[in-house]
Amino acid sequence: MQSLKPWRAWLWLVGTLIAALIAGQTTAQVAAQAGGRAELLPVDSSAFPEMRLYLDVHDANERFVHGLQIPDVRLLENGQQLPVQVLREIRAGLQVVFALNTGRAFAIRDSQGVSRYDQVVSALEDWSQRRQGTTLDDLSLLVGLGSERSHVSQASELMEVLQQTTPDLETERPTLDLLFRAVEIASDATPRPGMERAVLFITALPGGDLASSSENLLSLAQQQGVRIFTWLIASEDAFELPAARSLQALSEQSGGRYHAFSGIEGLPDPESYFEALRDIYELVYQSQIRQAGEHELIAEIATSLISLRTQAYPLNIDLQPPTPIFLTPPAQIVRQAPFETRTAFGEQPDQGDLAPKEQEFQILVVFPDGRTRPLVRTALIVDGQVVDENTAPPFDRFTWDLSSYTQPGRHLVHVEATDAFGLVGISNETVVDLSVELPQLNPWAGLVLNAPLVAGLAGLLLLALVTLILLFSGRIRPHALRALPGNKRLNQKPQPALKPAGAQAMPAISMGSRDRIAGWVNRLRWPQRRLTPKADAFLVPVVEDEQADSLSPIPITTDEVTLGKDRSLATLLLDDASVENLHARLVREEDGCYRILDQGSVAGTWVNYTPVAETGTVLEHGDHIHLGKVCFRFQLRQPARTYVLTEKAYERGIKA
Repeated sequence: MQSLKPWRAWLWLVGTLIAALIAGQTTAQVAAQAGGRAELLPVDSSAFPEMRLYLDVHDANERFVHGLQIPDVRLLENGQQLPVQVLREIRAGLQVVFALNTGRAFAIRDSQGVSRYDQVVSALEDWSQRRQGTTLDDLSLLVGLGSERSHVSQASELMEVLQQTTPDLETERPTLDLLFRAVEIASDATPRPGMERAVLFITALPGGDLASSSENLLSLAQQQGVRIFTWLIASEDAFELPAARSLQALSEQSGGRYHAFSGIEGLPDPESYFEALRDIYELVYQSQIRQAGEHELIAEIATSLISLRTQAYPLNIDLQPPTPIFLTPPAQIVRQAPFETRTAFGEQPDQGDLAPKEQEFQILVVFPDGRTRPLVRTALIVDGQVVDENTAPPFDRFTWDLSSYTQPGRHLVHVEATDAFGLVGISNETVVDLSVELPQLNPWAGLVLNAPLVAGLAGLLLLALVTLILLFSGRIRPHALRALPGNKRLNQKPQPALKPAGAQAMPAISMGSRDRIAGWVNRLRWPQRRLTPKADAFLVPVVEDEQADSLSPIPITTDEVTLGKDRSLATLLLDDASVENLHARLVREEDGCYRILDQGSVAGTWVNYTPVAETGTVLEHGDHIHLGKVCFRFQLRQPARTYVLTEKAYERGIKA
């Protein structure tokens, strides 16, 4: 090299350095490809089918791999590759528990007189000083089974507890119970999504066989994603004991590290464990799962430096079909002809006039799995046949066409609902009784349809009847009888009769003839006019005061009227939700007064905006009566009697 010229020497040196860098990079790349780990953390499926998950990627040196892009990550859901929609690197922090499982090994001092316990405390205080001012992590501390401080954000708060605690190092017997407690605390819900969990277990060598306990601890830690970092405080001759080997295996298999400390080796910096656990990748993708049950998710990472594949992460999605529910379905539908068709003179029955012609249904669709999804179809099914279908909003209303139903019968009705995932839910069947009342032919319809003929016959009968009456009364005499031959008496002209002196003339018709006609007429059954009870009081419906006079009054023709909305209890039906089944009674008393009594209704009965007393209220002409939201005005046929009736009611009240 000394024989080379200076510029050539510099050129040789630069080439050597470049070659060394390339070789080093190639070596690092090969080493990175040969190791590393990737892990999927718990998946958030609350916004299903959008899935949010967290990916932890480390190289062979347990350093977090930064800088991944969407093309570097591939997701496999049940073997189907799905695109990653969002990939971002976040600093979520760490949920960590420090657990000091002290024993006699902690009390041994070095040549400077410093105990192992003091060295541990000093290492933790140094770490706490470096973390001063940050609140990114969630921290907890356990010192034996006596002192505990959980889920704080300042490391200094843990050190305060540690300084105030003085464990009995000579008498305490370390076990794995403290580690179980530490894993439980680390498994609590994290303050931020994506936070990893860890336990720094600083322990003397536990006694006994740790094999079975270690297996249970490892299963719990892996299930909850808790990494266990262990500092074994013991003499060097105990490092190879089975209990120490069990602790080492437990730590490494959970994703943590193991360090044995006898007072000579020095303690690791806890930050060397924790720094790589605070960073995480957040991923978002759209799941294609459409059935409930066990599914799996795998992430593959491929860059120029690493190629990793996570273990299959189990996805247990609770996915249930939608459940449609009827809202107040009718139990019975009555089809009948309109009132004017049933009463019109001469109207022919027509089944097309039956009403109602359709029935409305409304439903409510719920999702038992708590994952609300859009609907794509709902259908109303009657007796196995689709009678109405919705493929666009609104999906909760149906119309059942009843025009073809002319016979009574019982029908089974249910609804099907299909969501955007293709899951079909079916409601419970409801029974609807359909009654059909066909219009009856009016008995006068035949007469009207043959009106000309009937009118002619009626005219002839009337003419014959009048003729007979006139003949019987002697008002007319048939001339044809006089023209008969041989009837001399009839053909002779009438001669004036001679009346004796003092005698009066006889009438043309005798009383006997009149009596016979009167008896015949009286035997006829002439149409009698129906007598209806005469009403002394009325209830006039009031909607608005200015419209009260335009509404038809309701006559009170009985001594007692019950008011309500139940047909079996009330004689005056009031179809209003504010009215009880039996709301009030209106009673006519012996002196002619009318008293209204409430029947325990919720809304009450009011007269002139005053609640009715328990014994009832005597009504006067013009009083306003409120039953819930229904209002009447009380009227008497003879308002002049109001004063008299009131006086009688007053006297009766005094006597009572």
